Amino acid sequence: MTRIVLHAGMDKTGTTSVQTVMARNAARMRAGGVLYPVAGRYGGDVNHLALARSLTPDPPAIPTPLPPPPLDWEGSVEALHREIDAARPRVTFLSSEAFWIPDAFPIRALSRLAADLAPNRVEVLIFLRPAGSYLRSSYAQSVRGPQRSRLGFETHVRNMVARRMVDYAARIAEFRRVFGRDRVHVRRYTPRGPGTLRTVLDLLGAPDPANDPVAAHHANGQVSRAGLHLYRLANRARLPRRAIPWTLEPVDRAWKSAMAASEIARTLDARIDPSDPDDLRRLDADHPLPDEVLGVPPEGERG
Repeated sequence: MTRIVLHAGMDKTGTTSVQTVMARNAARMRAGGVLYPVAGRYGGDVNHLALARSLTPDPPAIPTPLPPPPLDWEGSVEALHREIDAARPRVTFLSSEAFWIPDAFPIRALSRLAADLAPNRVEVLIFLRPAGSYLRSSYAQSVRGPQRSRLGFETHVRNMVARRMVDYAARIAEFRRVFGRDRVHVRRYTPRGPGTLRTVLDLLGAPDPANDPVAAHHANGQVSRAGLHLYRLANRARLPRRAIPWTLEPVDRAWKSAMAASEIARTLDARIDPSDPDDLRRLDADHPLPDEVLGVPPEGERG
């Protein structure tokens, strides 16, 4: 029997960095008693999206660049158990943001997952990001990423609120109902906080990665609103990626330096992100983090 830690996202909380470091350092982790299984991962992938898709094979809310191959849940779990039995680790770590999304991985799927991972002790680790910060980050990714979005920030926010925003407290309650309250670890994510990877390594008792550059920074990086505007202009012009650098951070830095004190910069910021901080605070109020994540005891436990 092994301890299994299921890292269930949410997305935009440093999950890609964690998954990349764990996959790159799998041998080092295994020597330290931590297994990051190959079972449950599509070939070449660093996360366990394939495991999630084998249990919910047709979830539209889990995008993937390739059509998923036919997967058999029983076969996937059997392969996972075989790998665990062969390695005999102190702890096994599974990671996919797909486990967080209710439409893609509903409570019945969580219940089946918990039952089929028995008799191992299963714990869940979830990082939550305040809604306003999450929406800013998801917008940056949509503009910079392969989908090359041409939408403005307000339109992106409306779409996300309508389709993808999760009731944090309700979703955490589902995980606790399935796995047990004391086995669901919830952490607040902040971009400048102690770091998702550090928290994961400490919880697992895992060795530090060996000189892994991904461990030193967030995989998605940071770009100013002026930089995002450059990406968006390139997307709207439908420029091929080879015609512009994949990353515009050097241009972004020069742009910020030249415009830092100018009226043009303030005008540009208003065009890119017309929402003021109060708008994002209202989003945070509409999608609150559970009290315990903020360090406030739940109702009924307050003095």
